Amino acid sequence: MDYFNNEKEIKKINSFLNEHLWVDFCFEKVEDNYLKLVGSKDFSWGETIIEIEFIGCIYANILLNTWTKPDNHVFIEIQNNNKESYVECKLSHDVCKFVIYAQNDFNSIIYAKDLRCRLFNE
Repeated sequence: MDYFNNEKEIKKINSFLNEHLWVDFCFEKVEDNYLKLVGSKDFSWGETIIEIEFIGCIYANILLNTWTKPDNHVFIEIQNNNKESYVECKLSHDVCKFVIYAQNDFNSIIYAKDLRCRLFNE
């Protein structure tokens, strides 16, 4: 895990999304230890403007639906593991706890080693 790189990617994602009034997200790929989310202004047009990859993903608690970024709030952040949580205290130190916030107030949690994003010019 490269904590500095993950923080850098999170800042890039939040900054990019802050410039857009509306972005819908959905799953593009779910495989062993890998999760990829894509965002678009409108999926009926099929134009992806952002991809977010979670590499070394060991756990994800996500609403199985599309969701939109929240207004006036960051979209994603790294949180410290809760030392009182049985599950979190069993995780290795090379796993980050990523929290994704959505407009519907349902926070998604993903435990993964690394995060990568790709932004597309519009």
